[in-house]
Amino acid sequence: MPQETDALRAAFGIPADHEPIGAIAIGHDASTDQEKLAARRKPLTEMVRYGRW
Repeated sequence: MPQETDALRAAFGIPADHEPIGAIAIGHDASTDQEKLAARRKPLTEMVRYGRW
């Protein structure tokens, strides 16, 4: 599906000579109690790396 592949390449900076085979979303179900999660959540700077290819 070229449209989805193009969007994935653009979002993550994947070079044209590499073929993406998938992506994995990580998180919590929307029904999870967000207040309880927020209380124990670390700052984004400790958890997220905004790397590029």
